[in-house]
Amino acid sequence: MNTRLLQATPDALAPRSGFSRKAAATLRSLLRATGVCLYHLGLARAIINLSPERIRTLLYHAVEEQPGSHTAGLGMSISPGTFSRHLDYYRRHYNVVSMQELVRGRLAPRTAVLTFDDGYASVGENAVPALEKRGMPATIYLIGKAVDGGMVWVNQLNHALNRHPKATMTLIHSMPGLANIAREDVLQHVQTTFPPQMIEQLMARLEKVAPPAANAAQLFLNREQISELKTHGMSFGFHSNDHYNLRLCSEQTLRQQLDSSALDDLLDSRTFAYPFGYCGDREADRLEARGFQRTMLVQEQTPHPRKSNLMRSEPTGSSAARVFAQLEVEEPLMRWLRSALA
Repeated sequence: MNTRLLQATPDALAPRSGFSRKAAATLRSLLRATGVCLYHLGLARAIINLSPERIRTLLYHAVEEQPGSHTAGLGMSISPGTFSRHLDYYRRHYNVVSMQELVRGRLAPRTAVLTFDDGYASVGENAVPALEKRGMPATIYLIGKAVDGGMVWVNQLNHALNRHPKATMTLIHSMPGLANIAREDVLQHVQTTFPPQMIEQLMARLEKVAPPAANAAQLFLNREQISELKTHGMSFGFHSNDHYNLRLCSEQTLRQQLDSSALDDLLDSRTFAYPFGYCGDREADRLEARGFQRTMLVQEQTPHPRKSNLMRSEPTGSSAARVFAQLEVEEPLMRWLRSALA
């Protein structure tokens, strides 16, 4: 399972431009290989300088050597060593600023911003020391339920699929319309089709057949850890209260999901990261009404792009060359092609 499936990142060219998904994937691979070659030819800085005003907004999740059952298979974990190589690349080529500096404006050329979704404890343990060593700020987006010691449904379901696959799939197959669903499709199906009420019903039934892990409470940062990280250059934004797909929330549930008052003593960045990247005009309107100054996306397209949106890239390469290729060649050219062929 890959985070590309868990997040709203439809292929940049398929299907609206007429490209098949296979053709788009092939093109992405060719562009990334080209970018790696350009990097090794010493052309990285020259290419980066072609778009000095573009803000590079980077997205990470867990930073851990070996993913546990709650994160394994989600494709959103990066090792501390690889993360450090990413940071060294950013330090050489970009001006990394805090989210507060970005909101204030007047940015230097080649601005980059580092963000972490979900508030995993591994970020405090493995990412923050590497950031602090290099003098780099970052913003961590918190889930209300996780901060208060609860388990986020995505991680709970993923744990059950990893540790209790037979019992979990028997339960999933007993649900209406899911009799033949494959294990690898479960999380994506739930996030894209289940409203919050159905998710909570599933989680209640799941607890009876797949007991929570003993170390589950250690998965996310707690309030004390968050307060400590503020003294190490970290800032904190909001990522909803339960990590539901906001587009599937009723108006009442949406109000509850966007109510950050329980975390206001911890939040110092009035910015918001959409769970999975799913957003629409209704959700954007509600966030603007609540005074959020920037909203973090992960999808290529939004219904009506707004100035408050920041499109994020999730670097996946193991080397500086591959990170450069993704951020400066593959993704920009895929966006340009999508626009040109629309």
